[in-house]
Amino acid sequence: MHKRALPILNPCREDWDEMRRDGAGRHCARCDYTVVDLSQLTEREAKRVVANRRGKLCVRYRVDGEGELMFRAPSRRGFERLAAGLGLASLVSAAAPAFADASIPAHGPAQSGRKLATAAQFAVAANAPAAAHNPGTVEVEVATRPMPRLKPEPEYFMGDVSQ
Repeated sequence: MHKRALPILNPCREDWDEMRRDGAGRHCARCDYTVVDLSQLTEREAKRVVANRRGKLCVRYRVDGEGELMFRAPSRRGFERLAAGLGLASLVSAAAPAFADASIPAHGPAQSGRKLATAAQFAVAANAPAAAHNPGTVEVEVATRPMPRLKPEPEYFMGDVSQ
């Protein structure tokens, strides 16, 4: 659900953390209403609260970078949670050996008997000329790519959504 579908008509600047807990939300002493935090509900529960409102309804909701409301994920039944947990555990334990590097012993490369090549030795081995200005270095061309665009941080909005 996009925030345009549930616009806050009268934004509230009261401090959420200063409000007293009150059943399904927190009590705003300034306007004497209970503010419901839709982010703590599933999307289905939040839609039910909005549909069943009588009179003024004050809400608080969290919105992601694209303007979509963020809700609590629906809880799974016990068996589904157990199956998901066991599946994840077996996946992690099966994948762990694939990520291990057997070529480097646990005590490190310095004690493994392997020699580490210098840049000049690497250049000779690769039949590449060492850099003319410093025979101990190898010039390497590095391709760069643009940084991914970061999404804005989710933010909270609070106020009256009554129409």
